[in-house]
Amino acid sequence: MLMMKKMMLATAALAFLMPLLSCANDEVSIVKDSDKQENARPQPYTVTGRVTCAGKPLAGVAVSDGVDVVVTDAAGEYRLNSSKEFGYVFVTTPGGYGVATDGNRPQFFRRLSSLKTNEVETADFELRKEDNEKHAVFTLADAHLAARNNDVQEFRKAAADINATVRNLRGQGYKVYGISLGDESWDLYWQTNHYNIMDARDEMNVIEAPLYHNMGNHDGNPYVAGDRKSEQSFIDACGPTYYSFNLGKVHYVVLDNIEYLNDGAKEGVLGKRNYHEKIVDTQMKWLRKDLALIKDNATPIVIAMHSPVYRHPQLLNGEQTLVYLMSNGSELESLLSRFDNVHTLSGHLHTSHNIQSTPNIFEHNTPAISATWWWTDKLVGKSVCLDGSPGGYGVYRWDGTTADWYYKGLFLDESCQFRAYDLNTTYINPQSYAPDYVEDMTRYAHEYATPRHDNRVLINVWNYDSAWKVEVFEDNKPLAVTRVMAYDPMHIIAYDAPRIKAGGAAKVSFATIQTSHMFTAQAARSNSTLRIKVTDRFGRVYTEDMVRPKAFGIDMK
Repeated sequence: MLMMKKMMLATAALAFLMPLLSCANDEVSIVKDSDKQENARPQPYTVTGRVTCAGKPLAGVAVSDGVDVVVTDAAGEYRLNSSKEFGYVFVTTPGGYGVATDGNRPQFFRRLSSLKTNEVETADFELRKEDNEKHAVFTLADAHLAARNNDVQEFRKAAADINATVRNLRGQGYKVYGISLGDESWDLYWQTNHYNIMDARDEMNVIEAPLYHNMGNHDGNPYVAGDRKSEQSFIDACGPTYYSFNLGKVHYVVLDNIEYLNDGAKEGVLGKRNYHEKIVDTQMKWLRKDLALIKDNATPIVIAMHSPVYRHPQLLNGEQTLVYLMSNGSELESLLSRFDNVHTLSGHLHTSHNIQSTPNIFEHNTPAISATWWWTDKLVGKSVCLDGSPGGYGVYRWDGTTADWYYKGLFLDESCQFRAYDLNTTYINPQSYAPDYVEDMTRYAHEYATPRHDNRVLINVWNYDSAWKVEVFEDNKPLAVTRVMAYDPMHIIAYDAPRIKAGGAAKVSFATIQTSHMFTAQAARSNSTLRIKVTDRFGRVYTEDMVRPKAFGIDMK
């Protein structure tokens, strides 16, 4: 027994002396148990390694296998008694450091070569100094790349817009990173279109900044049942489904809050692709361990995940309602309650909302980069989401612990933050838009199917939150402005109408929804010019001088 222990210690020591692994995502080396028996007694640790920068050890750095979290000692060494459940280990990069990239994918993880717990593996991490105290993060959601609707070509146009913003932010002195918020692929088309998560991941390389990946409900293998097994394809393509990293003074956590059930799936048989918006127990336990390492409650926490905690907000008696979409959303909020400044970033709904769910937690739900699954781009050449928001991406700028943010609509200047309609001219004539399906078109046109002459205007402020202010002036006099629930007429004519024209209501899969980031005001005259002034929470002012009558159509601002 004494001889075996000496051999184990010598073997482990030899592992530490091995050359550092490159930052490419190669498999790690294996040190086998001396007796090489399948049923040997488990080692006191199964994965070990060092975290260094320029060859020098880094102490206090968190390393995890997705279950346990340990920190490096003074020699930069860590040891994990890992069950190797997920087949990888990852490092939580400290602020002021970064990792190499493979394409644009940060290589913060190492894949394990063996899942046997009687084999000790070595996984080293070499970090590099990176000044990211002042940094910007852009978030894109729901690319739904599937080799359909000309989506790959349209995505490349969107990526060119993102890259222009990246260059602009760098010119402002920001270190720039990106976070995908999931649904990069579309499970339904993995086999029929021969385009899966690996293809989508590769396409994302056109973005010219480090891009962290997040798993959505359409990124699981549709031919495998069960959450853990179905996510393996994503792991093989992109790496861990949840992890954390630091940029400057900000702690980021990427979560997989989709429990993909996919009932009935088996090899060659497409499952139901059903799921729950939920953080599963294993992940929630890991998150508790990850956050426990943060001692300062003033540390900004950013949680990136596919589904928002809350449903798209509605209005009840003029007040915004909040209803949980994520089944254990309250548990997540409780876990985050000790931190002063928390932001959650999500997608999933193809709509925009911003809500202060608790005094310390701000939820930002990002409209889809694909807008309406690339349909409006194909049908009318305009990117429009279900709530009328333009397809686009969020931009968050941090300087230390201070942040501001804005929404960047695709192919729009960042100063474009709303669209205003003259309701006197906003008439969706069912006979004109879908002559063979007038009844269906009338139903989907909602209140716009009937001409009106009441001199009202409608304003869609897609990135609105409660700190924004919406004002309308006629002859320099302020008009009463009311927040309302309404359908966006642009999305109706960009998606519902052409789909109905092509085959009636049966063709409409992604109908326009009512949204609460709408505002209305009534003018005294039909031909006065209205001054519309929208001020965001940071004091930035966006204006339009609406010369009326204002034409309604696809090409309007």
